[in-house]
Formats: sequence, structure tokens, C-alpha cells
Amino acid sequence: MEENSCKTGAVHKWQRHWLYHFLLVYSGWEHAEVVLGRESFSALATGLQNALWGLGAGPHEHRSDSLSAAFTNLAAEAKEDLTRRYERGALRPFPDLAGDA
Repeated sequence: MEENSCKTGAVHKWQRHWLYHFLLVYSGWEHAEVVLGRESFSALATGLQNALWGLGAGPHEHRSDSLSAAFTNLAAEAKEDLTRRYERGALRPFPDLAGDA
């Protein structure tokens, strides 16, 4: 997810928004949508679902980062619940390594 600023509203004040951005590098097809709230499993799942719906197909495997920011300051039980939901969604976390694109 990316944080961007854009002008919104009638008075054109700058406001920060979080965006879910899905990109197929080879074809250049992409999908983006505003995330309500902050980085979370539900934001990832909703954004991915909407992107794949718009694409009309889905991959056998989806790679994402580990969403470590979404797990910060959660109780152990909440972390376990999110981990189970993440795994059930067939998502495979990978560390975000510089130069590993």
C-alpha cells in the first residue's frame, strides 16, 4: 500500500490517503483504490479481491510483504487470528529485500 497526497473536497486542501496498488508489471495492467483506515489484512484482502475482479482472473499464488506494520501493537490472540486469516487467503508473505524485485 502506498501513501499519497492529493487534493480533495471543495476547498482543495491537501489530505493524506493510503492507496492499495495492484500492478502486473509485464502487461502494465493496474488497479488502485483508496484504503479506509490504515494498512491491515482487510485492506489487503479487499484491494486484492477488487483488483482480481476487475482483471477477470486470479493467480495460483499471490506474493505480498509480511504486513508487519499491521501486526504492530496487537495482542497475541489478535496476531494469531490475523495470521490464520492471511494463510487461509492463500497469501504467502515475503520479506521486502532491497534489490529483490
